[in-house]
Amino acid sequence: MTLTLDSLSREFFAVLSQDEKYPEILDLIKQNSAGNIWIIGGLVYKTIAGFLQGITPQIKDYDFVVEQSIPEIIVPKSWRVKPNSFGNLKFTNRKIGTKVDLVSLWRVYQIYERGLEPEISNFLSGVPFNIHSIAFNTTNLRIIGNIGIRALEERVVRVYDSEMARLYAQRYRTTVASLLHRKSEEIGFRVEL
Repeated sequence: MTLTLDSLSREFFAVLSQDEKYPEILDLIKQNSAGNIWIIGGLVYKTIAGFLQGITPQIKDYDFVVEQSIPEIIVPKSWRVKPNSFGNLKFTNRKIGTKVDLVSLWRVYQIYERGLEPEISNFLSGVPFNIHSIAFNTTNLRIIGNIGIRALEERVVRVYDSEMARLYAQRYRTTVASLLHRKSEEIGFRVEL
């Protein structure tokens, strides 16, 4: 099956539209950022992997990358905020049962450590695993990330940036191989070392 950006974008947005929490979550992110907003991480790749396998995934949490976060954090009623394990903002709302991570591009380790411009393409070029190299732009409703799309088409999980994979594994106190296997099992893909 060849995945097209149009079909992926439409199907992914259809899943988001069915989540009653999404409008409130997107509003929260818009209040705390400026510029483009992208959804990244498991929500994107697990949802698309689900399309390929005929499974509707459960949306558990949201991860966003934004062009800029605002200096004064706005925390609406019923939401709480604290730093996540990477030092970025994690919003939680027990009432609606969700967690939301917000990362500004200029705070992304693989961007500032390599002296790159804070752009989504530079974010996608430095993710630990190939399946992470995909994002959904909430403004133009488009999926981006050829490496991530190819990983999903091939149904394979592999290391994409070895330094980031090693740091990611250290953060979770495990090995890269263990993380690869966990990610592949979550979506029913094979591991390629």
